[in-house]
Amino acid sequence: MVETQSISSVSDKLSHCHRIFSSLDYTRDVVITGFDTPFEEYDENPSAVVLDELLKEPIKNVKIHPFKIPATYEAVVEKLPELRENCPDDVIHLASHNIKNTIYFQQKAYFDGYCREDMNGYVPEGNRIEFLEEDEDLKKLKPFVDFDYLVDEVTEKCGLDGKRFGGLKVEKSNDPGRFVGGYLYYLSIREGPVNTLFIHVPPFEGECTKEAVADVIREVIRFLTRNDF
Repeated sequence: MVETQSISSVSDKLSHCHRIFSSLDYTRDVVITGFDTPFEEYDENPSAVVLDELLKEPIKNVKIHPFKIPATYEAVVEKLPELRENCPDDVIHLASHNIKNTIYFQQKAYFDGYCREDMNGYVPEGNRIEFLEEDEDLKKLKPFVDFDYLVDEVTEKCGLDGKRFGGLKVEKSNDPGRFVGGYLYYLSIREGPVNTLFIHVPPFEGECTKEAVADVIREVIRFLTRNDF
């Protein structure tokens, strides 16, 4: 059985991770995860490909801490403490989906419904994430991010006019999926809801290239550096 950490007070975690911004040159630590397990017909998971692309072009005042994780529930639970141990300013989880030309910003994470087997044939006991407090408010979590503002800003900054990058667009979504990515998202928001995002990236086809998708994710990172919610 995969064990998850007990819920800690959000205020305690925010206090522990509080940083004092002493200058405009402050470098933000941004954790970005991708899955290194093949996705559908792709030998290399698009989320891992985008992560590699992000590392090729530095972003001013941002240090990316990349993590590639096997697409298993157990790996997610084991890796989570390492993702959070140095109190990063922002955490972005990337995963792949099969809808063309659309990047989804996931607004919610759910504690149950995880009935899809991972690559090891495992599903969480009871198809849910365990927690000690039976609180209705904990069954669905949201990060502290203004998603309407995020969509508008990224669309404008990237010039996503319905034609650029083969019609690539960004949208908000309430369906993170009940698989390993959604499982990670719930656990991650529970650890720290401030500036935590889960983003589904599309397959690469035509003008919707890995470089184009990475450019959009870079703008998401810049958005987070400009806005602390």
